[in-house]
Amino acid sequence: MARGGSGVASAADLTAVMRGLSAIFWGLPLALLAFARHFLALWPTGYDLLFPPLAAGLLLLGAWRMGRFQPQERVWQEALLRVQLLAVMMLGLAPFLFLWTRLPNEEFYSRAVVVLLAVSFAFLMALMRALRRLSAMLPDPTAESDARMFEGLSNYVVVVLLGSAVLIYVRLSPIALAEFLALPRQPFGMGRQAILLLLLLLPVAMAMAVAWKLKEVVVSLVIGVASARHARSRAPGG
Repeated sequence: MARGGSGVASAADLTAVMRGLSAIFWGLPLALLAFARHFLALWPTGYDLLFPPLAAGLLLLGAWRMGRFQPQERVWQEALLRVQLLAVMMLGLAPFLFLWTRLPNEEFYSRAVVVLLAVSFAFLMALMRALRRLSAMLPDPTAESDARMFEGLSNYVVVVLLGSAVLIYVRLSPIALAEFLALPRQPFGMGRQAILLLLLLLPVAMAMAVAWKLKEVVVSLVIGVASARHARSRAPGG
């Protein structure tokens, strides 16, 4: 029974949520690696054109699958819709990473990458909010408490990262946008790259932890529904 819902979710709906959470769990680190490579690698390859859209598409697939769960819950569906729209934007903007890497001085590509970064951070915040809404509909108070805590921590880290980026850009101004985006790729910047990856990993790891915890809860619900159905089928006259 979903605490925030109006009835018992079917096994098919719960399975869709489980698969959606799995896609998000694996899509998040793939997106981090695919996106960060363009800022840290010195020798881009042709595969860099494929990986970012693939990662964004996997995240979109996960959010889309979860839409079957509790369609009557307006707050949950609105939160999930924001995640889906941001994932669509990420998918459309992802190829600009490859184009910017090949033509870093093209101002249009640089602006597109900045928009992609902003959308990606907004996606993380929207995803954590949607996961918290999902946890409120599942019969596990601990999962809801963890989701609420990690949402606050993740949002704090994202705001700090965005604020730091703006402050650095203002401090270095006047500086071309292409030069600012290329700062992590400068020679002898390994320490800068390590710090940047660590900071980016924090909100991603929190989202992955919440998604995995909710997936475990949903799996137990699927098993419970299947067991109840099996017991009814074996009952006399069932």
